[in-house]
Amino acid sequence: MTLLLSSLLLLASPGLEASEASGGAGPQGVPGARADQVAPGFEGVRWSAEEEPKKAASRPQFLSSSPAPPKGAGLEAWAGRVVVLLQLPNDRGGAEQLDFLGTIQEANADRGLVAVVLLPGPDEEPVDQPEDERGEDAPEGTVSDSAEASSSGSDGDGGFAPIRPGLKTGLVPEGSPWSPAGGTRGLVMGPSGELLGSCELPGEEDDLLELFSAALLRYPAPRLVSPLPEELAETGALYFDGEWSKARKAAAKVAKRMARKDPDVAARGDALVRIVDGFERDLFVAFTEAEGGGYSSMERLATIAAAAQRGFPRSKLAKFAKDTPDRLARAGALSGFSSISSWVLASEYVELLEDRPPLFPVVVDSKAKRFAKELSSLLARTSNYGGDLTRRIQSLLTRHEAAKATR
Repeated sequence: MTLLLSSLLLLASPGLEASEASGGAGPQGVPGARADQVAPGFEGVRWSAEEEPKKAASRPQFLSSSPAPPKGAGLEAWAGRVVVLLQLPNDRGGAEQLDFLGTIQEANADRGLVAVVLLPGPDEEPVDQPEDERGEDAPEGTVSDSAEASSSGSDGDGGFAPIRPGLKTGLVPEGSPWSPAGGTRGLVMGPSGELLGSCELPGEEDDLLELFSAALLRYPAPRLVSPLPEELAETGALYFDGEWSKARKAAAKVAKRMARKDPDVAARGDALVRIVDGFERDLFVAFTEAEGGGYSSMERLATIAAAAQRGFPRSKLAKFAKDTPDRLARAGALSGFSSISSWVLASEYVELLEDRPPLFPVVVDSKAKRFAKELSSLLARTSNYGGDLTRRIQSLLTRHEAAKATR
C-alpha cells in the first residue's frame, strides 16, 4: 500500500534543524539542481501577522489550524506539513498565480497544507506615501510599496498584512536562497522539510500539482541537516520517499566506503543511520499508542501501518503492523465490539485517499466526480461506525456538492 500523508501530517517526529543550503541545491529550481534536498532555512525572512479566522455564515468551517511561520532558519513550526510556496518578483502582479495558490489552499486546508507567498524585501528605509499615490489600479490582494517598506520596521515576528487573506506572506532579504529573483515560480516542500522541486508560473501548473500530490503521499520523518553531500544524494532521495530501510543500508555503505577517503562524509552517513534507527523506534511507539486508542485512532493506525510496511518491510515493526487485523479481531471478540470493522473502514479510507485529486473537493472535473462516487460508497458503509472518519468523509462530499452547485 502506498503510504498516505492525508490529514495526519502532524505525526512527524521532531528532527534536526535544517541549516541553509548552498549552491545548486537552492530553491529557485535552476537547471541541474537536485530535487529531494533539505530545503534551506528561512533566516532573515519577515512573516506576515497571523489572522484571526472569520466565521462564514454561508458554508461550514473546515479550515484546520495553521501554525505560525518559523522563526529564524528553523522549519520546526511546519514540521510534518506539506508547504506550497509562490515566489513573486514584485507585489504588483501575480493575480492569476495567487488565485491558483488560493485554490490549492482551500482544497487542502483539511490536510494541514501551508500556503506561502514570498516577496522580495524592501531595499530602502520606510517612506510614508499618501494614499492617492498608491495607485488606483493596483490588483486586488496586492501589497503597496509603502506597506512593504513599513514592514521592514516591524519586529522579527512580522506584523504586516499578508498579500491576500489566508496566504502567509514572507519578505525575503536580498541574497537569500528563497529570493524570488528568478521570476514567478511555485515550489513544494515535503513533510520532512525536503524540497521536491519548483515550476515556472504561469505555464507549469500541472507540474506543480504533480509535485504537490507526490508530497502528500509521503509520511513525515525527522528532518536532516542540509545540504547533503553528493555521495549521499541518492540516499537522501530514498529517505524522503519513505524507503527508510534502503536509505539506512545505503548510508551505511557510504560511511564504510568513505571512512578513510572523507571522514566528514562518512560521519554524515553514520548520522543518517542513527536517525533512521531512532525513527523506527519512534514509529513503533506511535503505532502501539494508536492501536490502543480505539475508534478515534484507527485512521492514524492505518496510516502508520502503511508507512511501516513500506519503509521497514522486513522489520519487527512491519510484521507487527501486518498482524494488526488478527489482533484487532481477537480484541473485538473479547470486548463485545468490532474493532476489526473500524480498522477495515479506516484502511480503505487511507488507501482511497491515495487517489484524491489535488484540488478536490473545490474543483469539479471527471476525476473529482469519480472520487466523490467512491467516497459516497465508503460513507454508506460507515453508517454504523460513526466518529471522525464519517464526519471527515461527509465534510468532503458536502464541499464537493457545494462546488458543483456554483459551477
